[in-house]
Amino acid sequence: MWWMMKAMIRCYACLKKLNRERKPSQQIKMIMQVHDEIVFDFPKRSGNLAIVRRLARLMAKGGDDLVPRVPTPVSIERHSKTWSEGVTL
Repeated sequence: MWWMMKAMIRCYACLKKLNRERKPSQQIKMIMQVHDEIVFDFPKRSGNLAIVRRLARLMAKGGDDLVPRVPTPVSIERHSKTWSEGVTL
């Protein structure tokens, strides 16, 4: 799944730019990839939803690299305390 690798590279580049302006305790981290999912760790603060949506757009661009172009929809879940208590955004 090279399109997943490309999505991770795009997201990493975006996070690298965003994290330059943040303290280490406030940085956003890409934690892991599990099958077709990417897990991020965000600090608890407002304004994260805009960044989450930006990352989702970057991940959805993976289909643009395929010939013919294939839509790659992205869904977002937020897990604030435990994996069993997720909220779809």
